[in-house]
Amino acid sequence: MRTSNSSMLHEALIREMVTSYEAQKYYNIKADHIGHKNGSPTEVNGHIPDIYAEKNNATVICEAETADSIYEYRTIDQWEAFSHSTYEFHVVVPMSALDDAKKIAAQHNITVDFWWYSSKF
Repeated sequence: MRTSNSSMLHEALIREMVTSYEAQKYYNIKADHIGHKNGSPTEVNGHIPDIYAEKNNATVICEAETADSIYEYRTIDQWEAFSHSTYEFHVVVPMSALDDAKKIAAQHNITVDFWWYSSKF
């Protein structure tokens, strides 16, 4: 369960990624938790991703995680489900949590197609 500060950071990471995807000319972007103008993504393998975006022939789903949420069972369950989807799977974390997030993914044989990090947090 996220704390108030953790929830604010989670939402800030989602907003940062939406801005990044928009700048990279992704379209049909949808984002959960932030009241995005296009709404929330639909369920993928039993979970709703934080972000959904399309570009050319690629569809991306992205999960934003905080330093504390990377250790939660729910996070690992989502990552496993998303890594086994037909979509490209991205994860964004604060820079300070990047190494630990990669270790957790490796320990659980989870494939993340692209790691993003924010140095703002």
